[in-house]
Amino acid sequence: MQPNPTLDQLQVFLAVTESGSFSGAPRALNRAQSVVSYAIANLEDQLGLALFDRTVTKRPQLTPAGKTVLEDARRLLGDLDLMRARVRSLNEGLEGELSVAISSIMPSGIVVEAAARLSQPFSDRIAERDGWHAGDCGRCGHFREGRDRLWRLAGG
Repeated sequence: MQPNPTLDQLQVFLAVTESGSFSGAPRALNRAQSVVSYAIANLEDQLGLALFDRTVTKRPQLTPAGKTVLEDARRLLGDLDLMRARVRSLNEGLEGELSVAISSIMPSGIVVEAAARLSQPFSDRIAERDGWHAGDCGRCGHFREGRDRLWRLAGG
């Protein structure tokens, strides 16, 4: 049977790695330490892997397998956050996509200011940011909240 970790187990795993301890994660998650330890033990059992080396130091250290699983857990939980942002946007009736075309002769200060004002109401729901360069327009950033896309010229 293939491993089937739950989102909760992955969130607990991430909390342990981010806090650096099995005692810090329960505080961050508002749960008992035994619940956190149980979730990690079950996750390791399901995966058939030791995610932490608990013998080296008092603080749990990720094993090489744990580092690999951590990358996947971050990606999966990030995708979950993106889905939640999309659903929130759809429930609020926001349009699916906003595309903006800007001439390279447009003064960059105006574009930066307009993009900042346009993205402000959505700043709490921006789920993804990617940077790119395009011709004369300088350094641009792509902001996506759900399916909404806001392009911002960030300056040369």
